[in-house]
Amino acid sequence: MNYKWFIRNIVYRLKGFSLRTKDIDLSKNKKVIFYMDKHRKYPGFVDLLKAIVGTYYIAKLNGYDYKIYFETPFQLSKYFLPPKDGKVNWIMTTEEIANINELPFSIGLLNYYGIGNIPQLTKSCYQVRNFIGWNILQRNKQKNWELTWSMLYSELFTPSDYLQSALDKLLLKENSYIAIHVRFVNALELAELDYAQRPLNDEQKNVLMLKCYESIKKIETKEKLKAIVFSDSSTFLNFAKQNGSVVLDGNVGHITYNSSDDVVLKMFIDLYAISRARKVFMLRGDKLYDSAFPIYASLIGSKPSKIVNITI
Repeated sequence: MNYKWFIRNIVYRLKGFSLRTKDIDLSKNKKVIFYMDKHRKYPGFVDLLKAIVGTYYIAKLNGYDYKIYFETPFQLSKYFLPPKDGKVNWIMTTEEIANINELPFSIGLLNYYGIGNIPQLTKSCYQVRNFIGWNILQRNKQKNWELTWSMLYSELFTPSDYLQSALDKLLLKENSYIAIHVRFVNALELAELDYAQRPLNDEQKNVLMLKCYESIKKIETKEKLKAIVFSDSSTFLNFAKQNGSVVLDGNVGHITYNSSDDVVLKMFIDLYAISRARKVFMLRGDKLYDSAFPIYASLIGSKPSKIVNITI
């Protein structure tokens, strides 16, 4: 048992839930609600996405409707909407939102561990407030989990008009480029305060950026296709752009520390631009971080991905 989650569930009960014993009639539509708590700090968006898709998978296997309460650190529905086919509508009604913190004790709190047997749901409604950003399909070693994950994602999400408009302005033809992603975390600038890594000295930074840039040029030559470079570091993106690489405009950042609209929009634009590449490459090596962002972007677009190790 995860005692930290157990205690947190008790706190949720005491602070947020009604003490009424009479249940609300939810028999018409059994549902699982993924709940983002404005009082908590969450990991990166891809970790959230893995938890959302994983809990949707649990709801689907149990025959439950699936809803998402995601108003913090940004409003998810500004960027993502349910597909127009209407098979899954995760948008909550005004009434559902109004009652989300006033539910009786009979409502279940479903913990998502991202691994283990799929729970058998018995109550009329569950909320998922405690979760970890793991992919339950992958961690349970499900055969062809990538295809299943991609299918589940496509059942849940499509770009909103706001996001689609921003994507259209890029004028990027699908499969006309390759995507190369490099994540530095704090190696080049202090971007994530909770991460122990601290910026390198100037000489080390220059060596690292040059090695990454050389690898990018080698990949372009081998693939015979222009690359768009993606990174969590504005320092490296500026370096790559000054040396002739293609980068997308926008203010790069981590949503845990900066959830302004320009940063969030840039994140979604990068996610979909990577998903539309012919191939996706991730640079790995000393001082570089094993990011899941490009991997899941490639899954969204059902595109091949490859890790390229570099020696610094």
